[in-house]
Amino acid sequence: MKKLIITSIVFFVIAMTTSPMFAQQDAKLAQVGMAFLDIPVGTRAAAMGGAYVSVCDDANSMFWNPAGMALVTDREIIFNYNGWIADIKHYSGALAANIGNFGVFGVSVIMMDYGQITGTRVAANEAGYEII
Repeated sequence: MKKLIITSIVFFVIAMTTSPMFAQQDAKLAQVGMAFLDIPVGTRAAAMGGAYVSVCDDANSMFWNPAGMALVTDREIIFNYNGWIADIKHYSGALAANIGNFGVFGVSVIMMDYGQITGTRVAANEAGYEII
């Protein structure tokens, strides 16, 4: 009986210490700046689920794998628009031009418009709006 109790206690201690228990943790995790850079750029790349690095051969390769610009044979201009969640808009554009023996010249831009999103805070805080 004594051996069973000791074995049970050891098992319980090991089971409780091997995995962290955060039952009431309310920290905001994974909130970093520049999160819009994780949004896929280009329809083909987004349709492939981001597995675009090895097949990029157009001006969108500036966003995924710059070495893919070597496959651009002429001039390409690409504009992308993504109407994202909660009135957030994601714009991107790229220009790639093959300039002969000098290689390929490219310029790209990404822009994020957060629109009109009403901010809310906990009612105890005087800033913001009261959550109903």
